[in-house]
Amino acid sequence: MKTKLLLIHLLPCLLPVMASGASEAEAYAIKPLVVHEWGTFTVLQDESGTPIPGVNINEESLPEFVFELSPGLAPDSHPLGPFFNPRLYQGHPLRAKGILRFDPAVTMRMETPIIYFHLPEGGEASRKVDVEVAFRHGWISEWYPNAEVVAPGFLPFKLQEPITSATTGRIVWKGLAVGGDATGLPATQEPVWLAPRRVDADPVRTQKGMREQYLFYRGVANLEALLRVTRSDDQSTLHITPNPSRQMAPAPMSFPHLWLADIRTDGTVAFRVLDGIVEDGAEAVRERSTPGQFARRDYSRDNLAALRASMRTALVADGLFVDEAEALLHTWEVSYFQSAGMRLFFLVPQAWTDAVLPMTLSEKARVERVMVGRIELVTPEQRERLTRMGSEESHSQQWFHQRFDAMTTAEQAQVRDDLLMGRRTLEDCGFDVPESYSDFLELGRFRDALVVNELRRTGRPGLQAFAKVYGLTYFHSW
Repeated sequence: MKTKLLLIHLLPCLLPVMASGASEAEAYAIKPLVVHEWGTFTVLQDESGTPIPGVNINEESLPEFVFELSPGLAPDSHPLGPFFNPRLYQGHPLRAKGILRFDPAVTMRMETPIIYFHLPEGGEASRKVDVEVAFRHGWISEWYPNAEVVAPGFLPFKLQEPITSATTGRIVWKGLAVGGDATGLPATQEPVWLAPRRVDADPVRTQKGMREQYLFYRGVANLEALLRVTRSDDQSTLHITPNPSRQMAPAPMSFPHLWLADIRTDGTVAFRVLDGIVEDGAEAVRERSTPGQFARRDYSRDNLAALRASMRTALVADGLFVDEAEALLHTWEVSYFQSAGMRLFFLVPQAWTDAVLPMTLSEKARVERVMVGRIELVTPEQRERLTRMGSEESHSQQWFHQRFDAMTTAEQAQVRDDLLMGRRTLEDCGFDVPESYSDFLELGRFRDALVVNELRRTGRPGLQAFAKVYGLTYFHSW
């Protein structure tokens, strides 16, 4: 018997799903599947706790074999973002003409839900199961292996209908074979794809013969985070409260695990484990306050291991097996722990996940869904960078094109690929990067959304010039 299955008696059956037309006695005539899922819900909030739209950006590239609703619905974040130009990217399927670069209705990224299946020991060598996941207020944007995907209101190359409260995207895997050997998995070197494979789970195979160690999908949504983080007027304090504007929220809920982390570009990390929030009952605590910044002595490279260990303990306590928790943390090694910025992490109550992302299986199963909430926070340092960018009266792309056009075709291809894959920086490639563009890159993953948001707040002519020169508008298309 697998060691991990010895832990099952400790895990509550949180989401029993009955087979269609079967009685409960018939459903339990065979041992139930164990189904575990993890993923992340990411939101960008300003100092008032208001979500900033335009967050449909991927932080790490996916393998080319992954299916996608549109190649422009969730583009990758990298230094060449504003320089998407057909003459630079001929033959590279990163953009298609007319596809929207951003959707202003997107306020949440649902990132890499991974579904694992564990067959009971002593049972069948394989089993057939249908899996359906609905995404209320959202669309499924990427997935693997092949599945049926429905995205109401979405049309290729343009978004005629925004995501609303009436939007429900769906993904369905029919006749999925669970079990057998793990041969024939698609080849890739992408760490974000390989990390989830290092789990002792039973592989899956679709009716078309596509195989993988798990089911994968991502999505975009018009949703707010379950928590709201506001910054005091003097910038000194953060106040964390349940979000009164949240949708689909069964009440009351508890948030026992909170981590505030700040990651710097030099790789140092500062973090705090915060006491939890409880919405109801005699012990209710509906607000947590914490200093809005960390002291210089709080930053250390050693803190990364401590933060990971704290989160791993909480993920296992919430229902994941140890190797699954490790897979989650390794998958997001870059986006969680190396991507610069201040962010609040918390574990999402499964009741909310089940309401927003209901899962239906064709047979009884023991289901654990452990999702991480991630709120990216706008910091005073980011506001300072935006102010500097807006103080310049004019901007130009000449610094980039002069250097790039002087290269041979082979050099251009190498530089392009190195920048896209993060192997080298613009400076490494010999570009004389202006301060305004350096500030732009230092804004982090959601830099485009932050610039547009600041422009809407202040209307600074210099920032407007920057946005125009680099094409930073929600509806800009190439």
